[in-house]
Amino acid sequence: MQSPVATTHHHAASRFGEFPQGPAFQRVTLVLAAILSVIAFCWLAQEAAIEGEYIAMEAQWIATVFTWRSPLMDQIMLGYTRTHDLFMVAFILGFMGFHAYQRHWPQVRWIVAVVPGGMLANLGLKAFFHRARPEFDSMIHAHGYSFPSGHAIAAALVAGWLIYATCLSTRSLVWRSASVALGLSIAVSVAFSRVYLGVHYPMDVIAGALAGAAWILICLALKSLLDSDATE
Repeated sequence: MQSPVATTHHHAASRFGEFPQGPAFQRVTLVLAAILSVIAFCWLAQEAAIEGEYIAMEAQWIATVFTWRSPLMDQIMLGYTRTHDLFMVAFILGFMGFHAYQRHWPQVRWIVAVVPGGMLANLGLKAFFHRARPEFDSMIHAHGYSFPSGHAIAAALVAGWLIYATCLSTRSLVWRSASVALGLSIAVSVAFSRVYLGVHYPMDVIAGALAGAAWILICLALKSLLDSDATE
């Protein structure tokens, strides 16, 4: 027979072990991560987009990236940019179609809020900061302002939703790890391609990734809160 102290310790350990899986803990984690992303974005926006503190350093980074150019790399990076919009549309329609077929209408609404909603927010950010694009040897012509990178935001949103959807649908560590690896590779590859092509400063794509991360984290925290209220 266990002593009262041992029993109390066992119950406390059980509760501690279960707590990280609870919705309250998930919401707190999502909100804290979103706050950190917003703080990092705001600092980067102040230093890079508003005050231009890192323009010389960014120019050096771009010059270094340009030394890696080659016919093969050019085609790969151009491929990322050319297929970006098609991939985004296919991703959104694919997920929406899958959830609509299963009549998971809340999921359909949330993916619309996350990805297209995040892209609309990006337009507002670009208009607010109105940072001009770099005047370097760009390989393509890009329209609009430079900060933050819309491609980087979109890639972060897609990567984040891919990871979230995978973790929601399976407990397999292999599949979850694979989704994280795939999501990160998508986000990093797209962000790097924009600097490689000469249409964004490095800080633009970093800020885009942070803005995308903040947006999806806020959306997921709100979703968790609304789902919790609906089940009570």
